[in-house]
Amino acid sequence: MSSEKKIIIVGAGISGLTLAHSVKRMTDYEVRVIEKDTPANLLGTGINLLGNALRALDQVGLGEACLKHGKGWSEVSLADGAGNIHRTIKTGNSHREGFPAALGIMRPVFGKILEENALASGAKIDYQTTVTDIVQSDGKVTVTLSNGEIDTCDLLVAADGALSATRKMVFGDHLKGEY
Repeated sequence: MSSEKKIIIVGAGISGLTLAHSVKRMTDYEVRVIEKDTPANLLGTGINLLGNALRALDQVGLGEACLKHGKGWSEVSLADGAGNIHRTIKTGNSHREGFPAALGIMRPVFGKILEENALASGAKIDYQTTVTDIVQSDGKVTVTLSNGEIDTCDLLVAADGALSATRKMVFGDHLKGEY
């Protein structure tokens, strides 16, 4: 049995793929991402990455790629329905020279950047796969996958959204979020 540490991340969204890339970039841990959907089904239009998110992405080596494919901005204009600008507000300083205070990027493009970097870092991504069972014992977590495979890891991360099926399997229905 390998002495290498292993992390399984459930969910290939923003948090799951950013974590996968970051862990592989900073450690020699084996990282596997389990995602129920396909990369082609990445939905959404645009997303704004404000200064704190842009700074965090830059710290793990993803800032430049986002900047290359997005549109940076450092001010917001308030306009009326006819397009007349009544006020322009500076949004503050960037975290470093040459970076905007915030960035707008198309969500599918952002997802592709995260996916490509997670894979390039050495993470493995299993699409169209779900976790069907979780067993915790002796400092390890064993998961059964929808394809019948059984895998064991040192850490299981639930990055599968606000309505996390992983959280529900571990903690039950009583810890669901409320609107």
